[in-house]
Amino acid sequence: MQIHVINLDRTPDRMAEFAAANAHLTDVTRFSAIDGNTVDVPVAVQRGIITADIAKYYKRAALGNALSHFALWESALSSNQPITICEDDAIFHLEFAALSRRVLNALPADWDMIFWGCNTDTPILVEVCTRVTTSLIYFDHPLLAQNAGKFQRSPLTPFPLRLLQSFGLACYSISAKGAAALKGICQPIRMIKMERISVPKNFDQENRSLDTMLWEAYMTLKVFISYPPLVITKNDQARSTVQAKP
Repeated sequence: MQIHVINLDRTPDRMAEFAAANAHLTDVTRFSAIDGNTVDVPVAVQRGIITADIAKYYKRAALGNALSHFALWESALSSNQPITICEDDAIFHLEFAALSRRVLNALPADWDMIFWGCNTDTPILVEVCTRVTTSLIYFDHPLLAQNAGKFQRSPLTPFPLRLLQSFGLACYSISAKGAAALKGICQPIRMIKMERISVPKNFDQENRSLDTMLWEAYMTLKVFISYPPLVITKNDQARSTVQAKP
């Protein structure tokens, strides 16, 4: 599948870094990200993209990022084909093309979404035995970020795990069916309630970006993650274009 890289026009340096780190990829298309500073928020509220209450504090950068993902989901819908989407700080394994095909072949025919990587500075919650038990996976994020080049060359035997909770949208593939379902779940962007493993009951999750909205999808759709990941991100908060100041 062609890889669509979300990148703001005003951050060509990030695209250059992406190209340098992922020179082995042969089928990459840059997607000109929607700049949240140019979004007419009242119109977005009127169109049911975001609710008025959350729009008051939702960062413009995060809104532009969400709209960029929404636009690419529409591409999957219109083509009726799966699409692979990543952000411009993603670092791909050198054998991503072959290994990702292997993981895709292991998915059920009606899969909705498969994550190739996520934020590794927070744990992920996965289902290790279908409808029996779950597991929290923790990563040594500083060590992984430090060894990004070594990760790209590491021999891996990835397999899919059912994903129940994670943060970040480093890279994922989404089917047309999944795109249709996610469009219904994630719009409008709103405050959500979600049960988290560290909290014994539902709580109000502060929705700061699209990856939080996806929590509702994980419980109802067929969403998976490659383990080990085939894509990593250093997730440098100081350089983030999603959690930037409004």
